[in-house]
Amino acid sequence: MCKGSGMMVEVKRINYVDLDILEKITTWLYEFEGKEKGYSYDEVKSFMKTGMSNDYPYTYGIFLDNKFIGMCQVSYGILEIGGVYYPWFMNMYIDKDYRGKGYCRRLFNEIKNILRETTDFTMAIASSEYDDFLDRLDCFYLCDVEMKLNGKTTKEKIYRIVLR
Repeated sequence: MCKGSGMMVEVKRINYVDLDILEKITTWLYEFEGKEKGYSYDEVKSFMKTGMSNDYPYTYGIFLDNKFIGMCQVSYGILEIGGVYYPWFMNMYIDKDYRGKGYCRRLFNEIKNILRETTDFTMAIASSEYDDFLDRLDCFYLCDVEMKLNGKTTKEKIYRIVLR
């Protein structure tokens, strides 16, 4: 929790199904990339609903004065490096009206701190199709990969996130 200029910003894990938040994140991610990648709205909604439970992926939200303005999920086991599965930051999204104001960095850094406090991992992984997005969050480029999901192949950049 942080108060700045009279507004309170809070990052917290969403481990219950809040129907308003579920509809918002489903719409965000469906419009952002789900539709383009061939997922139906219901498929995106089902995946997002899974993340609003005690199972992986964990869903974290950023709230400004209790208004939900963005999210990020953390999963495990998607990418294996050297026989170890690392936490994977995925589906990071900030509402269009709140972009460019530091909320994405705030969300990202808060989740890194949560992982530092609750796990023994020395690093985490993130991927992006978008040039320099993760560079701006002080992540370290590892390699390019082809990701195959739902019959569609996309090229993504894999990044390392230092936790310790």
